[in-house]
Amino acid sequence: MRWSTRIAALAVAGILVVGSGQAQAAPDKHTVAGRPATGPATGKVPVTSRVQPLGAPRGYRLVHTRNLTAADGVQTFGEVNCPARTVIYGGGVFVESFSLEANINSSYPSGTSGWIGDVNNASGADTTFRVYAVCAHRPRTGYSIVSSPVVPNFANRQDGETVICPVHSKVLGGGVVSLSGSTSVNMNSTFPNSRRAWHVDVNNATGTDTAMQAYAVCGKVNGYARVAGSSVTNPPLDQTSASVSCPGATVPLGGGITSDSANTSVNLNTTYPNAGGVAGWGGYENNGSMLKRSVTPFAICAGT
Repeated sequence: MRWSTRIAALAVAGILVVGSGQAQAAPDKHTVAGRPATGPATGKVPVTSRVQPLGAPRGYRLVHTRNLTAADGVQTFGEVNCPARTVIYGGGVFVESFSLEANINSSYPSGTSGWIGDVNNASGADTTFRVYAVCAHRPRTGYSIVSSPVVPNFANRQDGETVICPVHSKVLGGGVVSLSGSTSVNMNSTFPNSRRAWHVDVNNATGTDTAMQAYAVCGKVNGYARVAGSSVTNPPLDQTSASVSCPGATVPLGGGITSDSANTSVNLNTTYPNAGGVAGWGGYENNGSMLKRSVTPFAICAGT
Protein backbone atom coordinates (compact mmCIF):
# COMPACT_ATOMS: atom_id res chain seq x y z
CA MET A 1 0.00 0.00 0.00
CA ARG A 2 1.33 3.44 -0.87
CA TRP A 3 2.29 5.56 2.15
CA SER A 4 -0.13 8.34 1.19
CA THR A 5 -2.97 5.82 1.33
CA ARG A 6 -1.83 4.59 4.75
CA ILE A 7 -1.67 8.18 6.05
CA ALA A 8 -5.24 8.75 4.90
CA ALA A 9 -6.32 5.58 6.67
CA LEU A 10 -4.66 6.70 9.90
CA ALA A 11 -6.38 10.08 9.68
CA VAL A 12 -9.79 8.46 9.19
CA ALA A 13 -9.12 6.27 12.21
CA GLY A 14 -8.44 9.41 14.25
CA ILE A 15 -4.87 8.50 15.14
CA LEU A 16 -2.84 10.73 12.87
CA VAL A 17 -0.76 13.49 14.44
CA VAL A 18 0.69 16.07 12.07
CA GLY A 19 3.20 18.84 12.63
CA SER A 20 5.84 19.27 15.28
CA GLY A 21 5.77 21.43 18.38
CA GLN A 22 3.84 20.61 21.53
CA ALA A 23 3.46 16.88 21.86
CA GLN A 24 0.20 15.28 20.89
CA ALA A 25 -1.20 12.08 22.39
CA ALA A 26 0.29 9.12 20.58
CA PRO A 27 -2.01 6.65 18.85
CA ASP A 28 -3.00 4.05 21.45
CA LYS A 29 -2.11 0.53 20.32
CA HIS A 30 -2.25 -0.88 23.83
CA THR A 31 -4.99 -3.20 24.96
CA VAL A 32 -3.54 -4.76 28.12
CA ALA A 33 -0.94 -3.68 30.63
CA GLY A 34 2.14 -5.69 31.44
CA ARG A 35 1.41 -8.44 33.93
CA PRO A 36 3.37 -8.60 37.18
CA ALA A 37 6.18 -11.12 37.17
CA THR A 38 5.73 -14.29 39.17
CA GLY A 39 9.26 -14.12 40.52
CA PRO A 40 12.31 -11.85 40.68
CA ALA A 41 14.58 -11.28 37.70
CA THR A 42 17.90 -13.10 37.75
CA GLY A 43 21.25 -12.46 36.10
CA LYS A 44 21.27 -8.99 34.49
CA VAL A 45 19.87 -7.07 37.47
CA PRO A 46 19.85 -3.24 37.58
CA VAL A 47 20.98 -1.37 40.70
CA THR A 48 18.54 1.25 41.95
CA SER A 49 18.30 3.74 44.78
CA ARG A 50 15.78 6.17 46.26
CA VAL A 51 18.47 8.39 47.82
CA GLN A 52 18.29 12.07 46.85
CA PRO A 53 21.68 12.71 45.15
CA LEU A 54 23.67 15.83 45.96
CA GLY A 55 23.47 18.37 43.17
CA ALA A 56 20.28 16.95 41.71
CA PRO A 57 17.41 19.14 40.42
CA ARG A 58 14.73 19.89 43.01
CA GLY A 59 12.51 16.90 43.71
CA TYR A 60 14.76 14.52 41.74
CA ARG A 61 13.50 10.94 41.82
CA LEU A 62 14.20 7.79 39.86
CA VAL A 63 11.14 5.53 39.78
CA HIS A 64 10.43 2.25 38.06
CA THR A 65 7.83 -0.46 37.78
CA ARG A 66 8.15 -3.75 39.57
CA ASN A 67 9.36 -6.61 37.38
CA LEU A 68 6.80 -7.10 34.62
CA THR A 69 6.43 -10.32 32.64
CA ALA A 70 7.19 -10.12 28.93
CA ALA A 71 5.54 -13.30 27.69
CA ASP A 72 7.17 -15.14 24.82
CA GLY A 73 5.90 -14.38 21.33
CA VAL A 74 4.13 -11.10 22.06
CA GLN A 75 4.67 -7.39 22.70
CA THR A 76 4.08 -6.27 26.30
CA PHE A 77 3.23 -2.81 27.63
CA GLY A 78 4.54 -1.21 30.82
CA GLU A 79 4.11 2.25 32.35
CA VAL A 80 5.47 4.10 35.37
CA ASN A 81 4.21 7.40 36.78
CA CYS A 82 6.18 10.22 38.39
CA PRO A 83 5.55 11.13 42.04
CA ALA A 84 3.15 13.95 42.81
CA ARG A 85 4.37 17.49 42.04
CA THR A 86 7.07 16.23 39.67
CA VAL A 87 7.27 15.93 35.88
CA ILE A 88 9.06 13.61 33.50
CA TYR A 89 12.60 14.38 32.36
CA GLY A 90 13.64 11.10 30.76
CA GLY A 91 13.14 7.37 30.92
CA GLY A 92 13.94 3.96 29.59
CA VAL A 93 13.41 0.21 29.72
CA PHE A 94 15.53 -2.54 31.27
CA VAL A 95 15.00 -5.99 29.71
CA GLU A 96 16.40 -8.86 31.75
CA SER A 97 16.85 -11.29 28.86
CA PHE A 98 20.19 -11.89 27.16
CA SER A 99 18.43 -13.19 24.04
CA LEU A 100 18.99 -11.38 20.74
CA GLU A 101 15.22 -11.72 20.20
CA ALA A 102 14.18 -9.65 23.24
CA ASN A 103 14.13 -5.95 22.37
CA ILE A 104 12.44 -2.60 22.94
CA ASN A 105 9.69 -1.66 20.51
CA SER A 106 8.83 1.73 22.07
CA SER A 107 10.15 3.95 24.87
CA TYR A 108 8.61 7.40 25.28
CA PRO A 109 7.07 9.94 27.69
CA SER A 110 3.49 9.46 28.87
CA GLY A 111 2.51 13.11 28.71
CA THR A 112 4.38 15.02 31.42
CA SER A 113 3.60 12.47 34.13
CA GLY A 114 5.54 9.30 33.38
CA TRP A 115 7.15 6.90 30.92
CA ILE A 116 5.89 4.04 28.72
CA GLY A 117 7.77 1.05 27.35
CA ASP A 118 6.78 -1.74 24.96
CA VAL A 119 8.94 -4.87 24.95
CA ASN A 120 9.07 -7.44 22.15
CA ASN A 121 9.90 -10.98 23.19
CA ALA A 122 10.48 -13.55 20.46
CA SER A 123 13.13 -15.42 22.46
CA GLY A 124 11.25 -18.66 23.05
CA ALA A 125 10.87 -18.06 26.81
CA ASP A 126 9.17 -15.55 29.09
CA THR A 127 11.38 -12.82 30.54
CA THR A 128 10.94 -9.75 32.76
CA PHE A 129 11.46 -6.02 32.32
CA ARG A 130 11.18 -2.71 34.14
CA VAL A 131 10.15 0.71 32.87
CA TYR A 132 12.11 3.65 34.34
CA ALA A 133 11.27 7.33 34.74
CA VAL A 134 13.53 10.19 35.84
CA CYS A 135 11.37 12.81 37.53
CA ALA A 136 11.90 16.15 39.29
CA HIS A 137 10.10 19.42 39.93
CA ARG A 138 9.14 21.21 36.74
CA PRO A 139 11.97 23.46 35.48
CA ARG A 140 11.19 27.12 36.09
CA THR A 141 11.59 27.98 32.40
CA GLY A 142 11.47 26.30 29.03
CA TYR A 143 9.79 23.01 29.95
CA SER A 144 7.91 21.30 27.13
CA ILE A 145 7.45 17.98 25.40
CA VAL A 146 7.65 18.17 21.62
CA SER A 147 6.95 15.53 19.02
CA SER A 148 7.57 14.82 15.38
CA PRO A 149 4.75 14.16 12.98
CA VAL A 150 3.73 10.53 12.61
CA VAL A 151 6.26 9.37 10.02
CA PRO A 152 6.57 6.17 7.98
CA ASN A 153 8.63 3.18 9.06
CA PHE A 154 8.79 1.26 5.81
CA ALA A 155 8.90 -2.51 5.42
CA ASN A 156 12.28 -4.25 5.65
CA ARG A 157 14.33 -1.19 6.51
CA GLN A 158 15.48 1.18 9.25
CA ASP A 159 13.99 4.68 9.44
CA GLY A 160 15.05 7.58 11.64
CA GLU A 161 13.53 10.79 12.96
CA THR A 162 14.86 13.81 14.88
CA VAL A 163 12.93 16.16 17.18
CA ILE A 164 14.34 19.64 17.94
CA CYS A 165 13.64 21.54 21.17
CA PRO A 166 12.47 25.17 21.06
CA VAL A 167 15.05 27.96 21.02
CA HIS A 168 16.53 28.75 24.45
CA SER A 169 15.81 25.25 25.79
CA LYS A 170 17.85 22.04 25.74
CA VAL A 171 16.92 18.41 25.33
CA LEU A 172 16.53 16.52 28.63
CA GLY A 173 15.33 13.15 27.35
CA GLY A 174 13.47 11.56 24.48
CA GLY A 175 12.15 8.46 22.81
CA VAL A 176 9.82 7.00 20.21
CA VAL A 177 6.51 5.18 19.93
CA SER A 178 6.17 2.61 17.18
CA LEU A 179 2.65 2.01 15.94
CA SER A 180 3.43 -1.64 15.24
CA GLY A 181 2.49 -4.48 17.54
CA SER A 182 4.85 -6.87 15.75
CA THR A 183 7.76 -8.42 17.63
CA SER A 184 9.84 -7.77 14.49
CA VAL A 185 9.66 -3.97 14.78
CA ASN A 186 12.26 -2.73 17.27
CA MET A 187 14.23 0.34 18.28
CA ASN A 188 17.82 0.51 17.07
CA SER A 189 18.96 3.84 18.56
CA THR A 190 17.64 6.58 20.84
CA PHE A 191 20.00 9.38 21.87
CA PRO A 192 20.60 13.16 22.08
CA ASN A 193 22.36 13.99 18.81
CA SER A 194 22.89 17.62 19.89
CA ARG A 195 22.13 19.80 22.91
CA ARG A 196 18.74 20.65 21.41
CA ALA A 197 17.75 17.51 19.52
CA TRP A 198 16.79 13.89 20.09
CA HIS A 199 17.19 11.23 17.38
CA VAL A 200 15.66 7.76 17.09
CA ASP A 201 16.05 4.88 14.63
CA VAL A 202 13.49 2.08 14.35
CA ASN A 203 13.93 -1.22 12.51
CA ASN A 204 10.98 -2.68 10.63
CA ALA A 205 11.93 -6.27 9.78
CA THR A 206 8.40 -7.11 8.58
CA GLY A 207 6.98 -7.00 5.07
CA THR A 208 4.40 -4.36 6.02
CA ASP A 209 4.81 -0.59 6.33
CA THR A 210 4.10 0.91 9.74
CA ALA A 211 4.66 4.30 11.40
CA MET A 212 6.35 5.95 14.38
CA GLN A 213 6.47 9.22 16.31
CA ALA A 214 9.54 10.66 18.04
CA TYR A 215 9.55 12.73 21.26
CA ALA A 216 11.86 15.14 23.05
CA VAL A 217 11.55 16.45 26.61
CA CYS A 218 12.93 20.00 26.72
CA GLY A 219 13.81 22.55 29.39
CA LYS A 220 16.47 24.64 31.12
CA VAL A 221 18.36 23.18 34.10
CA ASN A 222 21.49 24.06 36.07
CA GLY A 223 24.77 22.39 35.26
CA TYR A 224 23.56 20.97 31.96
CA ALA A 225 25.90 18.54 30.18
CA ARG A 226 25.46 16.23 27.19
CA VAL A 227 27.99 13.45 27.72
CA ALA A 228 29.06 10.88 25.13
CA GLY A 229 30.73 7.68 26.28
CA SER A 230 33.34 5.65 24.46
CA SER A 231 32.18 3.56 21.52
CA VAL A 232 32.05 -0.16 22.30
CA THR A 233 32.45 -2.99 19.81
CA ASN A 234 29.23 -4.94 19.24
CA PRO A 235 30.37 -8.34 17.88
CA PRO A 236 28.23 -10.43 15.51
CA LEU A 237 25.48 -12.49 17.19
CA ASP A 238 26.16 -10.92 20.56
CA GLN A 239 24.56 -8.64 23.14
CA THR A 240 26.86 -5.78 24.16
CA SER A 241 26.63 -3.37 27.09
CA ALA A 242 27.73 0.26 27.07
CA SER A 243 27.52 2.96 29.73
CA VAL A 244 28.62 6.52 30.45
CA SER A 245 29.02 8.41 33.73
CA CYS A 246 27.84 11.89 34.59
CA PRO A 247 30.59 14.35 35.62
CA GLY A 248 31.14 15.46 39.20
CA ALA A 249 28.02 15.68 41.34
CA THR A 250 25.65 15.85 38.39
CA VAL A 251 22.94 13.24 37.86
CA PRO A 252 21.35 11.69 34.76
CA LEU A 253 18.11 13.17 33.45
CA GLY A 254 17.92 11.13 30.25
CA GLY A 255 20.11 9.16 27.93
CA GLY A 256 20.37 6.43 25.37
CA ILE A 257 22.47 4.42 22.96
CA THR A 258 23.21 4.78 19.27
CA SER A 259 24.34 1.98 16.98
CA ASP A 260 26.34 2.51 13.78
CA SER A 261 24.33 -0.22 12.02
CA ALA A 262 21.37 0.18 9.68
CA ASN A 263 20.79 -3.58 9.67
CA THR A 264 17.29 -4.50 10.86
CA SER A 265 18.82 -7.34 12.93
CA VAL A 266 20.66 -4.88 15.21
CA ASN A 267 18.21 -3.85 17.93
CA LEU A 268 18.07 -2.09 21.28
CA ASN A 269 17.59 -4.45 24.22
CA THR A 270 17.93 -1.99 27.12
CA THR A 271 18.35 1.74 27.82
CA TYR A 272 18.10 2.98 31.41
CA PRO A 273 19.57 5.19 34.18
CA ASN A 274 22.13 2.90 35.80
CA ALA A 275 23.65 2.71 39.29
CA GLY A 276 20.53 4.04 40.93
CA GLY A 277 20.27 7.07 38.70
CA VAL A 278 23.18 8.78 40.44
CA ALA A 279 25.99 7.76 38.09
CA GLY A 280 24.96 7.86 34.44
CA TRP A 281 23.23 5.94 31.67
CA GLY A 282 23.63 2.46 30.28
CA GLY A 283 22.16 -0.06 27.92
CA TYR A 284 22.50 -3.20 25.85
CA GLU A 285 22.44 -3.60 22.07
CA ASN A 286 21.63 -6.89 20.31
CA ASN A 287 23.62 -7.57 17.15
CA GLY A 288 21.78 -10.29 15.24
CA SER A 289 23.82 -9.65 12.10
CA MET A 290 27.01 -11.33 10.89
CA LEU A 291 28.99 -8.06 10.90
CA LYS A 292 30.93 -6.38 13.72
CA ARG A 293 29.32 -3.09 14.69
CA SER A 294 29.73 -0.52 17.49
CA VAL A 295 27.50 1.28 19.98
CA THR A 296 27.93 4.59 21.80
CA PRO A 297 26.17 5.58 25.07
CA PHE A 298 24.96 9.10 25.85
CA ALA A 299 23.72 10.80 29.01
CA ILE A 300 22.07 14.15 29.70
CA CYS A 301 23.34 15.26 33.11
CA ALA A 302 22.57 18.21 35.38
CA GLY A 303 23.26 19.50 38.86
CA THR A 304 25.65 21.66 40.82
